[in-house]
Formats: sequence, structure tokens, C-alpha cells
Amino acid sequence: MEGIDINQGEWQELTHADNGKQKKTVSENFLKKDFALFGKRLSDKKKERFYAKLHVLLAAGMDIKRGLELIERTLQLKSDKELIHTLHQKIVGGGKEKGGTPLSQAMKESKKFSPYEYISVFIGEESGKLVAVLKELAAFYQNKIKLQRQVMNIASYPALVLILTIGVTFFMIRFVIPMLANSLKRLGKELPPLTKFVIDSSELIATYFPFALILLVVLIVLAVSQKEKRWYRKLNSNIILSIPIVGNIYRKIYLGRFCNAMALLINAKVDTYRALDLVQKMIRFYPIENSLESIRQAFLQDGTPIHKSMARFSIYDEEMTALLEVGDEVNKLDEMFSDLSRQYRDDIEHQANLLNNQMQVILLVLIGAIGGIIVVAMYLPMFEYSTGLR
Repeated sequence: MEGIDINQGEWQELTHADNGKQKKTVSENFLKKDFALFGKRLSDKKKERFYAKLHVLLAAGMDIKRGLELIERTLQLKSDKELIHTLHQKIVGGGKEKGGTPLSQAMKESKKFSPYEYISVFIGEESGKLVAVLKELAAFYQNKIKLQRQVMNIASYPALVLILTIGVTFFMIRFVIPMLANSLKRLGKELPPLTKFVIDSSELIATYFPFALILLVVLIVLAVSQKEKRWYRKLNSNIILSIPIVGNIYRKIYLGRFCNAMALLINAKVDTYRALDLVQKMIRFYPIENSLESIRQAFLQDGTPIHKSMARFSIYDEEMTALLEVGDEVNKLDEMFSDLSRQYRDDIEHQANLLNNQMQVILLVLIGAIGGIIVVAMYLPMFEYSTGLR
């Protein structure tokens, strides 16, 4: 396919962000649950279904207007119907020379879709590959949902066990241990070091627990209020990346998204500079977002290949830059990005299962250790006392 020539004015119009509002709409944070359906943001599941249905209908030879009509008819919620109806109305009535508004422009004006989506659709319209673009968008969100479920499966069991462990431990420290401690002190004998340590720890936790709770609330409020600030995003990403296994999974999740987006855009013959600009708006992960600014500028000013610029940033591994160098030499960057995306997806699935198994073992050992220490500490004085009476 020959490269498409996108009018610069149209591109700027489509990519224009409404300052803070648009930035929040574009956010693709992997760990943030999307509670909205067709409210301020579309849920990933509904996006996946929308693109998948529209792809099937258009691939079957149906025009986009009729396709939107059928999709609207299958929806149940009023808000869902209203969104699709609005898109349909914009396409049918109004727009350039009264010929109707393009789907990409209608998506942008609805403020329900990210720049990555409506610009991808715009590229599909201009290149005549709208059906392929819709398929890729459906696959993108399908893979994203799959990863979200994997993370939820990994986090749900450890989180439940951890909450129960903290709850039981706090109950014992706050109520059971003080009661037993009073009984042990009435024996009038020197308590074993382990028992004294557990009792002292119980008193310390009981004393400072309210302050710890207040500190936790303050940290949560700070995180919510500063989540879009540069310093917080940098600090947060550095902390996450420093966590063993979890940090590597988190890094590969965003690298996989980056590669998938680049493969789609380059395959649609978007020039590299514009593709990097668009992906930078979509990837809301500070190390990648920050690096793309330098990579984009180096490519624009000096024509530096992206793999050379990437090599300067630790977020990109050597294997990735090496494969992209090969892809650049043989003019198959889109295939290399696509292969890397699949590779990261497989690695994430393997490491996620490994982490899940390790977390279960670690938590079971932790629970047993905490319970065992408390039980031994409380019964050790009684055992020594009964032994001394014989």
C-alpha cells in the first residue's frame, strides 16, 4: 500500500488536546479500574465490543451508517444507545460540504474516545483500511482486558489473604495478647525474651495504630491529588519498577502497548515522527512517555533512528533495540513491533502465573510464621512455669 498523505491541518485538528480535560480522557493507566460505562470514559470492554462489532459488519460489506444503526439496536442501556445514535447522526447529517462528518471526527467530538483511537480510525479512513484498523483496535482492547484480568487474578488471592492476616493479627495483638499478658505478669516470673518482644510489639502497635491510620489516609489523599504531577508520576514509576518481578511485569505491559500501537500506526503508513507523537499521548507511563519526547526530537532534528535513541534509556531492553535495528534496516519496523508485542504478551502471561504461585507460597509461610510466633510466645511462659513446678 502506498503511503497516505495526511493534511497537516486535519492532523492538528484531530490531535489537538483540550489541555487538562483531554489529558485525563487519554489516560490509559493499566492499574486503574474503569467504573464508567459510557459516562466520562468508555470501559475497555465496551470499546472492544464496539470495534469488534463494527469490524464484522463493515467486513461483511455493510456501510458504516447501517452498521451503527444495527449496533445501536443491539444495545440495552440508554446511555449506550445515545452515544451510538450521536455518532450516527453526525455521520449522516452535517459535516464537510454537507456530506456527513467522518467517523473519526464524530468520535473526537463525542469526547468518549482517546486520540489514539480516533486518529487510528482517521488513518483507516484516509488509507482505505478502516476495516483492518477496527480489527486492530478490537484486538488491542481484547489483549488489554486479558492483561487486566491476569493482574486481578494475581492480586485478588494475595490481597484477600493479606487482609485476613492483618485482621486476625490485629485482633490478637489488640485484644488477645494484652489479656494473656496480664495473666502471665501475675505469675510473678521473668518472661522469656520472645514473649516480651511480642507483648512490647502489641503495646507499640496499639499505641501508634491511630497515627498510622491517619498517615495512610494522608498518603492516599496526596496520591490522588498529585497523580498527574510530573514529580509524583516519576517517583511512582521508579518505586513500581524497583519491585522484584512486579516491576518487570509492569514494564513489559507498557512496552507491549507501545509496540502494539507503533505496529498499527506504521502499518497504516503513518510517518515515524507522527506515530511517536501519537503514542506519547496514549502511553501514560512516565519513563516511556518521557523518553519518547527525546526520541521524537532526535528523529526530527538529526534523523536519528529510533532504535539508537531508545538504547539511551534503560526502560527499553537490548533485545528490543536490536530487533528494531534489524527491522529498520530491512524496512519492516511494523512487523518487528508486532512480533515484540506478541513476545511481551507471552512473557507477561508466564511471569504473571509465576508470580501468582510464588505469592501464594510466600503468604502461606508468612501467615504460618506470624501465627506460630504468637502462639509459641504466649504458651512458652506457661510451659516453663509448669516445668518448674515439677
